[in-house]
Amino acid sequence: MSSRKNKKFRGVLKFHGKAVETILLEASAIVKGMGASSWFPTPTVALADVTKAIGAVTTAMSAARFKTLGLVETRDDLLADLEMLLRVNLTYVDKVANDNPKHALEIYADACITPAKVAIANHGYRVHATKEQGGLFIMTKRVLFASYDFQVSTTPKDDTSWKSLMKHGYCKYIATGLQSSTLYYVRVIITDRTGVSATSSVLSAVVN
Repeated sequence: MSSRKNKKFRGVLKFHGKAVETILLEASAIVKGMGASSWFPTPTVALADVTKAIGAVTTAMSAARFKTLGLVETRDDLLADLEMLLRVNLTYVDKVANDNPKHALEIYADACITPAKVAIANHGYRVHATKEQGGLFIMTKRVLFASYDFQVSTTPKDDTSWKSLMKHGYCKYIATGLQSSTLYYVRVIITDRTGVSATSSVLSAVVN
């Protein structure tokens, strides 16, 4: 699994099918937003370099309107260079967001970048004791191409006490072999193509 998939937050840049003018406007907004924000003191790609790349594409577009068709190829090469710079820059924005998760949405907003939609483990989430002794039934909403980390604890305020029951691709799980007449706390974390969800709310049930 790649390091990107292990992140809780990930930004999205989409270039395919967009007009060049739209890409230039979005790139300019990113430069302006990041330049005005205190969250980005040391961008991986200097914002001045991105601005220079925007200018090069703009110049090539103007030249292509009045001169040879060959300049369209030059414009496309320059546009590819600009897109590469923006993607490298996005990696930096993602790192800042994941280093400051409580401010992630603010960080993406400042950078004029849309965060990917991450699965939310609370949807359809429920827990109850099974009829059999020592068992818990845990279920959450199915998410396409996701894996589920079901965790339990008897002392939920101690973060080190949480133990993974199972990590697999099924949204339902029956835990067995638990201690009878004991109150167990349960939480779920989902990993899908967009990243890792925030930890679900904590539910509890007394095991029979």
